[in-house]
Amino acid sequence: TEDLPYLADHRIQDTVVFPAAGYLEMAAQAVLRLTGGTTAVLADVDLRKALFLPDGEDRTVEVSLSLENAAFTIASPAGDDGERAVHAGGIVRT
Repeated sequence: TEDLPYLADHRIQDTVVFPAAGYLEMAAQAVLRLTGGTTAVLADVDLRKALFLPDGEDRTVEVSLSLENAAFTIASPAGDDGERAVHAGGIVRT
């Protein structure tokens, strides 16, 4: 949280929880980089599972975009249980 001071207040029982606005920003930036566009509209956003960020631990997330249905998904890679954790998803319009 030293590099990202806005995370200091996003805590549940002393563990940082990634803000929902961060998912939206990740999706929008991914679309803008891929399309070279200047605007991206997100719709039908579904916040599914919180992403907890324990102090001192690195976390990886994947941003997936589907050209077929213009959908985005933000998820953590599969863990020990073999299932990936989907944190957010929705539709992108440019």
